[in-house]
Amino acid sequence: MRFVGTARFVAAFCFLNVFMNARYPERQAWHQPFLPSLDVVALLVVFACSGSWHWHVPRWLRWSLVALLLLLFARVLRFADGVEQGAYVRDFVLALDLPLLPEFARLFYGTLSAPSSCWWCSA
Repeated sequence: MRFVGTARFVAAFCFLNVFMNARYPERQAWHQPFLPSLDVVALLVVFACSGSWHWHVPRWLRWSLVALLLLLFARVLRFADGVEQGAYVRDFVLALDLPLLPEFARLFYGTLSAPSSCWWCSA
């Protein structure tokens, strides 16, 4: 019973790392999604510092930080990096590739089935 909090933390840490390190459609080793993501580690350091300094962070702010910064912005950039590596063998540069971001929906529609598209969009 004492390790429930630790188990939840480890499970959340593993989930966020797998979620943040998956680079579809770039091919990668099976263990690569399990490596620590710098975005997740930085977010956890911010939360640890705020806890050690006894700063109260409201729940809505914590959820919005995780959702907006990590899951939306960083996930879109990682997906775009995977597309660039797979198609053009070059790194994703935001200034050059920003006009191509609306083409993601067409890429999903053309390469994946409907259930897979829903899964990747939700992830």
